[in-house]
Amino acid sequence: MTSGWHPDPSGQHEFRYHNGTDWTADVADDGERFVDPLPLVGATPGSAAPKQPNRAATASLALGVTALALAWLPFVFVIGGVSAVLALVFGTIGFRRSTPSGSGRSRAIAGLLTGGTGLVLVALGAFLTVALSDAVDDYENPGEYELGDVECSDDGSAWTASGTIENLTDHARSYLLTVDFVRPGTDNAQARSRISVDDVPVGGTAPFEVRRQVSLDDVECRVSQVDGPAPFGIDLGG
Repeated sequence: MTSGWHPDPSGQHEFRYHNGTDWTADVADDGERFVDPLPLVGATPGSAAPKQPNRAATASLALGVTALALAWLPFVFVIGGVSAVLALVFGTIGFRRSTPSGSGRSRAIAGLLTGGTGLVLVALGAFLTVALSDAVDDYENPGEYELGDVECSDDGSAWTASGTIENLTDHARSYLLTVDFVRPGTDNAQARSRISVDDVPVGGTAPFEVRRQVSLDDVECRVSQVDGPAPFGIDLGG
């Protein structure tokens, strides 16, 4: 091969100088000359250049998949959002690097798509976080209420606890009551039930009643706990 400027066999630059024996570090792009610190040695024009690993494209795809997995989840959506942004950044870098050789182009595109979708899902994650936080707060803070006397009666086959709850807040409330059937004079619960009392209006009073079989001749019925409505139907009190 004669010495001179020839198309860069690596595809990374427009031209590379061959000294007649080996490729040198002298390269040129758009009429500007500079030195490439990693010249190819022993290559010939037209030979297939080894593809360089496109780590940015790989990182973009991995971050995009992470964003899809986490961005919609309550509370951890922030991690998903950060992953989505980084997927877009690395995807852009990986796509630009893939332009000369094509290495990693599909991974970069996939990273851009998953990262963009992850950003959209962040809004869903934020919404679910607020909704879940409000639901748990309503459950843990039922507001002011007043319980009426709890009566306990035996029909020969089971015991029935009945009573009322009054809503003293400024908006309609629902409640989840824990009713214990205990041995009189003790705190030893022989049976326990959870019962929902829904949509009690402001200042209103709603009845409740629960029936359980208890193997005692004498039973005392008590409301041991009052919670708000179960979040999304999930009773956190078990």
